[in-house]
Amino acid sequence: MYNYAQLGSNNICIAVSQLSNEVQAANMISIDSADYTLLGKRYNNGIWEEVETPLLVQPATQQDKIEAGIDYLIMLSQ
Repeated sequence: MYNYAQLGSNNICIAVSQLSNEVQAANMISIDSADYTLLGKRYNNGIWEEVETPLLVQPATQQDKIEAGIDYLIMLSQ
């Protein structure tokens, strides 16, 4: 078996593959084993680096707003 880390944009590992044949592609990095801890890491000159990912904040849904309003009204009535 041949093990590869597939790189996406900015050399970030987006997949780990175990293939039956050798692959020659710029975005496929040969690795010793199917190491899924590489997912999300950046490949930089032969070194895997941790990448800080920004916290994604989801906007409040209509349901969230309604529940917050109800909680506020309950708090005022106590």
